[in-house]
Amino acid sequence: MKRNRWYPTTTVLGNGSVLSVSGETEPIIVMNAQDQNRYRPELWQNGGWSWLMNADRERRLPLYPMMFLAPDGRVFNAGPNKLTGYIDVVNGGTWTDGPEHQLGAAVPPVGDANRYFHGAHHEGTAVMYEPGKILVIGGSGAGGVTNTVERINLNDATPQFQYDASMAYPRAHVNSTVLPDGSVLVTGGIPNGDKRDIDAILPAEMWTPPASGSGPGSWTTLNPMGEPRLYHSTAVLLPDGRVLSAGGGHGGGYTDHPTAEVFSPPYLFKGPRPEISYAPATTSYGQPFAFNSPTPGQIDAVTWIRLSSVTHSFNMNQRFLRLPITARTGTSVTVTAPASPNDCPPGHYMVFALRNGVPSEARIVSISNNPCAASISLTTSISQYSCGATATADVSGSNLGGSYRWYLNGVHQPAFDGQPSAVAQLTNCASQAAFAVEVIPACGGAPLTASQTVSAGPFGQGGTLCACE
Repeated sequence: MKRNRWYPTTTVLGNGSVLSVSGETEPIIVMNAQDQNRYRPELWQNGGWSWLMNADRERRLPLYPMMFLAPDGRVFNAGPNKLTGYIDVVNGGTWTDGPEHQLGAAVPPVGDANRYFHGAHHEGTAVMYEPGKILVIGGSGAGGVTNTVERINLNDATPQFQYDASMAYPRAHVNSTVLPDGSVLVTGGIPNGDKRDIDAILPAEMWTPPASGSGPGSWTTLNPMGEPRLYHSTAVLLPDGRVLSAGGGHGGGYTDHPTAEVFSPPYLFKGPRPEISYAPATTSYGQPFAFNSPTPGQIDAVTWIRLSSVTHSFNMNQRFLRLPITARTGTSVTVTAPASPNDCPPGHYMVFALRNGVPSEARIVSISNNPCAASISLTTSISQYSCGATATADVSGSNLGGSYRWYLNGVHQPAFDGQPSAVAQLTNCASQAAFAVEVIPACGGAPLTASQTVSAGPFGQGGTLCACE
């Protein structure tokens, strides 16, 4: 980078570039007041870093600010500072003031007239639970630690923060994790500034979004953790649908907890799980892609969650989207990848199939602006023997995955699935073989199919036809 930064936030943008904001030059030492670029953001693109020279160099943000790529391509500073804002990285970057949080002192603190730095959600957490829809949860400020939750919808014509339902417990040093069913799990935290394990909040809480898609959600208190998870703790969604909660302490006067535990959300106790047996490794924006499942007809929703990168109560990487189901076969489900890189920055995502709210284990798929073309062809050969022949079908093509699914005379042949070739025996009783193969391209998209029919015979020896075998 152009400068050393301690505790910055980095945000991946829709074109794959990376924005870095905030941070200090080194631990404990605040940026030099004479430094012309002391609060200026940087942008990584095309393999190098550059200053955003048009960004307000006096806009000092808190450490690890809550930054989200907005649907319009700007990056939204959702907190923990009271006055939020947007930064537009185009043409050197400019800041535009956003709405204020509902929570927080009405009178600006001394030295922070614009309230760019201070707020009531410090050491709280924030999560984008749908494209453009953000929760800011808990934290602390002049009024102490809070259980307050605020939400904002950046898709609105004039976005404003509104109070959502409050948690059961006030929490600072808290983590939030978006789950495959669209709910948000909140773990860890402490209700005061005393830093004592005895005060730690152990029960988890889960926020469920409103069924209507607007208005406040609701909170459910869940089972407690085994250990306090406070300062420096983390929480990440695992591909199996559980949440890993780990660490805590190692500085700040808190007790060290060099341990980890795994939380199983309620959906894992609601019945059998659907299965994704195969998914492509890559896809591209707005394109259909198919995944295999033994029960495609039972899958009623598919969700898409970006891999985590979390520290100090903020997950800079997680995003949640729903993928529309566009087609089904007896063995696969076809969905459409997100169309907008602003809703879905390039990178790796976990794909979950759901049945009545119960998620499968995830498959990891990468999305980018670089689609690849796939092609398939099927060639056949025959090796004859005295009273019959062996017919072989071989697949060739480009950018094919490994999910070969074979059919012979219209009947599925699982013995050959996953292999690039299949065989059939020809006799006088069955002298024709109709091969068909289906495969999902390595880069995603709808399944490709190819077919060939071969025949041989009649078979005989010494002028006498062989009997059927």
